[in-house]
Amino acid sequence: MATPPSFRAEQLTFADCRVLSFQLGRPGVPLPATEDVAGFSFTFTTQQGVDFTSAVIRVELHAVIEARLREENQPLVPVGEIRTETYFQLSGIEALAIQQPDGSQALPEIVGATALGLAFSTSRGLLLSLSADSLLRQAYLPVINPLQLLRSGQPTPPAAQ
Repeated sequence: MATPPSFRAEQLTFADCRVLSFQLGRPGVPLPATEDVAGFSFTFTTQQGVDFTSAVIRVELHAVIEARLREENQPLVPVGEIRTETYFQLSGIEALAIQQPDGSQALPEIVGATALGLAFSTSRGLLLSLSADSLLRQAYLPVINPLQLLRSGQPTPPAAQ
């Protein structure tokens, strides 16, 4: 049996990134004062897609941000969210493609996790840029395990900051 080719991160080239939506606060919910916020909680969802013909990977990331107030026993307060879409070109996609039992193609999990980690980091910078003069300037997206987020396929448990 032939050894499958190994993936190298350098095979991914950043192609594009877009902010699909950014929202500070929620309609009808006043933002808390900065001094009243003890920290933030994050919930992430992600979707990925691959166009094998054009060798493009698309990663969509959605982060919902809630504030934990200093006063005990208060519910989390929604303070913002960001949805981004990041595209990568993948060289050597033909050699990495895996034929699935149903006839579809897939890529090794490490390719998706690497693309997701890069998209997450890019989204972190976009959030910081968009929220520079707001309460969210303190809401740094946490370090995550992209493989765990990729495998979950579901929203992650809120990550505290």
